[in-house]
Amino acid sequence: MYKKFIFAVVFILFPVIAHGQGVSLQAAKTTYAVGDSFLVSVVLNTAGNNVNTVSGRISIPDAFAVTSVRSGGSIISLWVTQPEVNPQGDIVFAGGTPGGYNGSSGPIISFILQAKQEGTATLRSGDIKLLLNDGQGTELNPVTAGSLTIQIQKAAPRQTPTQPTTSEPNIVEVVPVDNVPPEEFMPLVSQHPSVANNQFFVSFSTVDKDSGIARYEVREGWWPDWYVSRGPYVLKHQWLPYKVYVRAYDQAGNYTEGYAIKPPHTFIIILAILLLMVLSSIVTYLFTRNRKRRARA
Repeated sequence: MYKKFIFAVVFILFPVIAHGQGVSLQAAKTTYAVGDSFLVSVVLNTAGNNVNTVSGRISIPDAFAVTSVRSGGSIISLWVTQPEVNPQGDIVFAGGTPGGYNGSSGPIISFILQAKQEGTATLRSGDIKLLLNDGQGTELNPVTAGSLTIQIQKAAPRQTPTQPTTSEPNIVEVVPVDNVPPEEFMPLVSQHPSVANNQFFVSFSTVDKDSGIARYEVREGWWPDWYVSRGPYVLKHQWLPYKVYVRAYDQAGNYTEGYAIKPPHTFIIILAILLLMVLSSIVTYLFTRNRKRRARA
């Protein structure tokens, strides 16, 4: 009888252990008041597998407003789709981690919500895709798409100085402030036949450990305009050499700037070499002619 009981328990728990891979949504608590802001974390559980690519979507009910999306401290270091709110109001993300991740509480992204109206609202994850770090990109199935139900209460009335404070003070969740810019980085100007018809482009990447990278901006040399880019960025001015400036902004608006030197176009180099050769020939000719004149004199 005892052995049968053990077998039954193992049989019941086995699917949970075997199929626990997926994402969960976590918050400090599940009850807030209208006007409260709070942090929600999206966490990965690989259930013993080594995963190197994660993508998905978080559906946000109308009861909330998304005020910030953060990727600081994420296990993801290479973003294919930077975490952001799409036109439908969902938060989307896709990225990978070289070498893979194996664990039960890997932070993917976090976001700050503000409660707008009373009631019960559920955040849901969907389109979750996990790829194994097996060299073949095998998709892991099945996966758990977590959800989080939040109770939103009526906002407490504001107390005036004349009102007695008989009740306990309301504890408000403090969302961490990011005052630290992204880490320093060095952009790289390259040229390759497979990219933009062999045009010069600049590539760049860095990380922000607090709120995460929001965007990159690129400026070319003496031209004053900054262009938003997710990289790589094909340079608009292909011929002359100049500095290419890149700024990495985090979700809090802090930025770090780096630059790279763009070399002249190959045609310019060839033209310069030809001009030097012609100039050298002219100088040699003039020198030889003057030398002969002096010899005759």
